[in-house]
Amino acid sequence: MPTSKYLAKTKRYKQMKAAAKNLFSFMRPSLFLSIHLAILLAMAILACLELPAPEKAMVLVATTFLLSATASDLSTMTIPNWLNLAFALGMIIVAGALVPFVDSGGIRLARATISGFCVAVMFLAIHLLSSRGTSIGLGMGDVKLGFSLGIFLGWFSLHAIFTGLMAAIIINGFCAVVKMCLSHTIKDALPFAPALSMGALLGIVFI
Repeated sequence: MPTSKYLAKTKRYKQMKAAAKNLFSFMRPSLFLSIHLAILLAMAILACLELPAPEKAMVLVATTFLLSATASDLSTMTIPNWLNLAFALGMIIVAGALVPFVDSGGIRLARATISGFCVAVMFLAIHLLSSRGTSIGLGMGDVKLGFSLGIFLGWFSLHAIFTGLMAAIIINGFCAVVKMCLSHTIKDALPFAPALSMGALLGIVFI
């Protein structure tokens, strides 16, 4: 009798696990993406609350591209070159346009530009290390996205860069643990753009 109870519990556990997997596979293309985009929009609104009007424009432009990058990475595991190029140009143009209003000396523009290159170089180093067999994975789309994020966060402060990147690492790590618990594997790639986007906006919220 104990054996039959154990087998019944095992069967029930397997059925619940299969049902959970089916649920998450259903959520991934639709509800999962919608939740990510809704969170990003909420963070963007919070980030804009305390900022002066000219800088709200930068947050709104950045959020538009971050939403697009997140949707693309979640759906296809890629961030198109045209999107990264448009994001970078958008950040440079907006930052240059803001100089007469909030950066008369050009210090913030210089810091933002240098920050963009520094973050991109750091991401490129991680990408090259990951291509040599380390457990850390970062695609070239993420590297290019890092340049735009560096400009965006560097415009506000170095603290925003540190907070944004640390938040992205923590968020991505949490997602990796959840995925590992559900699928019992860490071999599948995990999109990094959603965590980078959330981390970037958190960096602005907690300036």
